Amino acid sequence: MYKRILFFFLYSFLFIAAYAQDSTAFSWSVKSERLAAGEYRLSFTTPVNNNWQLYAPGQDISGIPSAALIFKDSSIAIITPLTGSEGSKTIKSAIFDNQPFRIYEGNATWTATIKIPGEVPSSLLGAIQYTYGKGDEFYPSESKDFEVSLEGGIVVNNRIRLESIDLANPVQQCGIEKEEKKGSLWKIFLLGFLGGLVALLTPCVFPMIPLTVSFFTKKSGDQKGTSNAVIYGFFIFLIYVSFSIPFHLIGTVSPTIYNDISTNIWLNLAFFIVFIVFAISFFGYFEITLPSGLANKANARQSGNLLGIFFMALTLAI
Repeated sequence: MYKRILFFFLYSFLFIAAYAQDSTAFSWSVKSERLAAGEYRLSFTTPVNNNWQLYAPGQDISGIPSAALIFKDSSIAIITPLTGSEGSKTIKSAIFDNQPFRIYEGNATWTATIKIPGEVPSSLLGAIQYTYGKGDEFYPSESKDFEVSLEGGIVVNNRIRLESIDLANPVQQCGIEKEEKKGSLWKIFLLGFLGGLVALLTPCVFPMIPLTVSFFTKKSGDQKGTSNAVIYGFFIFLIYVSFSIPFHLIGTVSPTIYNDISTNIWLNLAFFIVFIVFAISFFGYFEITLPSGLANKANARQSGNLLGIFFMALTLAI
């Protein structure tokens, strides 16, 4: 009974630590306020969660601005640059030789005033760049695209028809560029494949090769072992593809989320505890066994072999 309780505690701790390390702490909301003809004040608001530190605008960090505004239309003039609201505090960064910086650890609101020449569109497209970090982590010039409605703006039709363009006879042979791009993709694929082969020789991976091979050949013939190995490789491919799905479906997912999860101190401490428990078991001080009911079901159903291959692939991917 105590073994079940121990494993329930460990895996619950793993789940909580992974869930807590959500680096998508900066979900910016944008509003506009019309001040005069063609002149608007933009307000950017975001919560600062998970102990992140958001660097206030108007600071120079080793030649990099702490925040900036970028617009699709280069004719837009920034009259008043980004200015942070009250609530910031000053810290001394260990990364930059204890240089003082102003940061936000709670909700932050930044404002800027812009001037749009000529006709004002119904909406404005742009991006806000910001800098954040914590401890020895530092992420400069993170960018978030935005679209905000403008009061008094008109819908601008950007479609332009040029009669002199013949799509059937382009000025340049676009096919050559496509072939070059195709060749470069094959080159990247081959380099990645060779890099994977080299990775097999690393001390972390090489000892796992005989274990993996024996798993597929121990309890089955050559044909069965080959089919299981193919399924194992397919599961690895499927898992890596599924890891990329959030970035295609949700635009606000931070590109550093997996790095943040893997470097989370609590998650790594949890893994450390798990490894220690398994090491003590391997030394023979106690035996780790599945609950009898679960073990009987696994033995009774041969389909459990497929589930075991999936979890082997999941373990490798993680």
